[in-house]
Order: sequence, then C-alpha cells, then structure tokens
Amino acid sequence: MAILSAVGSAQGLDGREAGAQAARAALDQLGGIPVQFGLVLASSKYRMHSVLNGVASLLGNTPLFGFSTIGFISPKTDSDQRASPHRQVMVLLLAGQDFQARADWFPAVAETSPAILRKSISELDPGLNMNDLLLIASDGMHGDAVELCEAIGAGRFPLVGLLASGDVLLNETSQLGGASAGSGGLAAAWLSGGFEVSLGSAHGWVAAGPNLLITHVRGQAVRTLDDLPAAEAYAGILGATVQQWTQPPLNRLVRAYPLGLELDNGKDLEMLLPVRFEADGSLRMHSSPTEGRLAYLMTGSAEACLQAVATAAERALAHLKSARPLVALIFADQAYAYLLDGELDQLTRPVQALLGEEVPLIGGCTLGHLHRPFAGAVPEFHQGEVLVAVLAERG
Repeated sequence: MAILSAVGSAQGLDGREAGAQAARAALDQLGGIPVQFGLVLASSKYRMHSVLNGVASLLGNTPLFGFSTIGFISPKTDSDQRASPHRQVMVLLLAGQDFQARADWFPAVAETSPAILRKSISELDPGLNMNDLLLIASDGMHGDAVELCEAIGAGRFPLVGLLASGDVLLNETSQLGGASAGSGGLAAAWLSGGFEVSLGSAHGWVAAGPNLLITHVRGQAVRTLDDLPAAEAYAGILGATVQQWTQPPLNRLVRAYPLGLELDNGKDLEMLLPVRFEADGSLRMHSSPTEGRLAYLMTGSAEACLQAVATAAERALAHLKSARPLVALIFADQAYAYLLDGELDQLTRPVQALLGEEVPLIGGCTLGHLHRPFAGAVPEFHQGEVLVAVLAERG
C-alpha cells in the first residue's frame, strides 16, 4: 500500500488538548509511516489557533487543512458516549511516499474584492492536473459564495470547496491552512499523487408551501417576499410570530425551510438556504438572489436526509473502478443537523453499507459546497446537499 489513512477523534474543554489527542489517536494507527497531510475538523466552540497548536505539536510541519463545524459525522461505537458533542476535534491523516500536499491560509477573504481574490488564487495554483485535488474552506457567514466560485475559475482538476459552519449568534466561522488559522479567511490545500477522488451529491428537499415571489433584495438579504417582509411571509405560512422568527431559536432554524428556485430545465430546483433571519425581518443569504424569481418554500425530513446521503454515495462510487477506497469524506448542510436532531452518525450508515466498515469515514456540517459540474467548468455553489467524496488509491 503506497497510501494509508487514519482518523482520530477527541473531546474536551480545551481545544489544544483535544487537537493533540485526536492527532495522537490517528498517528497510533499508522505505525510510524511518514504523514503527508492532515485534515482537521474542529468544533466552532474552540479557537482554531488552539486546535492548530495541539495538532501541530505532534505533526510538526505536516501540511494541515481544516475548518470549524457545528456537528461531526462519524460512526457511533459502543464506547462512544458523546459526552461533549459540541467540543470535539476530528483529524484525518494521509501517509505514505506516493503522495504530496501543501496548504495555506489567506485572511479577510470576505473583505477582498473578487479581482484581488482571483489574482491570489491564480498565483497559488501549482498547476494541478486531472489526478490532483484542490480543497477550499471559506467563511460561511460572510462573503459571497458565487463570487468565490468565479474567483477560483475554470480548471480540469477536481475541487472540493466548503463553507465553514458555526453558531449564527456568534456570526463567526474559522479556517485552518498550513501553519495559520483564523476567522473570516480562506484555507486551501493541494493534494497530488497516486490517488483519485470521486464525488457525489444529492439533496432531499421537497416543495411544501405556496409560491413566493422574491420582490426586494438588498445585497445578500431578501427583504420582501410577495411584497411582505420576509419574516412576515414565513410567519403567515409556517405559524409563530414575526418576532419569534427574528429571535433564537427560529432565526437559525429557518435554514431548515429553504427556498427552491425553478431552473430553465423545468425539472430541478436551485436551493437557497438562509444563513439566518436578521433582526429587521430580512433573510440573510450566501449570495445575492435575483429579484422577480418565483420560489417554492421547501421542507425536509430525517428520511430524506438518509436517502440523500445514500444517493450521493452511490454517485461517488459509480466512478471508481479498480481504485481502492482510502477514506470517505461526508459533508452535510448544517440544516441536516436540525432535521436529524443532532444524530449525524445516521448519515454514515448508507456509506458504510456501500464501502464496508473498514474504510475510515470523517465529516461534518457545512454551510454549502463548491464543486465543478464537469472538468473545465467554473465551480458551482450548492446549498442544502450532502456531498460524499471518496479518496481512493489507484490500482
């Protein structure tokens, strides 16, 4: 085997200690084989610098990439008591000789113009080919996700892009790249070697309410639907008061009631998941919706979540031939944590059924994904999905 993978997990009040323990748990599985790359998922309750220091205390200068999340996706075991599910670190390590990686972190991406961001990314492009992988993690609370896709631009190499998640009340997410970490930035990692990556995604949302016309947009906020304040429109359909929708917990749980926009093909829907309801009753989004578009109010369910991850896994595995799966990455929209009442380990079962329990799994909640629809295309921003990425060693 040229490439080995291992996943470690730890919980605790201190981010540095949890990071070090998770890295140690993964290292112990590798038997001293040199580690080439580390993926770090950390609770949004931690300061990412502390987590980075803990992981780096064992891994040294190993290229690291990671981001904050409100929920972790991993198989539940009999010994896993989930004593502190909101303070956890998970670490994936890839080791071996037939593999290379590098990573970096760029600050204040949300405040950077698209032109400058495009220039920065182009200067850092190492000339990836179709067998390499670019990982991106950006701030899920700030910045325009569509502009980020345009800044990354066209390319033939696979891309897995994620918007980091966090507590909407704190209005902050974190990213980690190389030897740096912080909030409001962009982490990037380039992986190359004797592996390939296969992606699959799906969503389980269904239209469950009347049509709503997007009548007023300001920046990334939908201010009115059918000429009513957005919170008033939701209250009229779903119940509760306008005040309740603009305060916790409903101002964040509104993500479980997205809008679906019809596409030109008349079959699929473009999903728009709110970040939150603002105090003024407007819906804060990840990009600027177009006024005059007709939207459906959408709902989901636990059953739909499980079907979505099963479909995504099937699509990912359909592209693998003789390659040996090394690890499966499962990233689900933060709304799925609400629909599954926090029991995110359920999302691993359909993937394990297809891959087998011997293949490590790691994942977490995000606020959206970026991936290419086909080689040579500009990335697209997708919300409300489950994304399954299978890294496999070429035969």
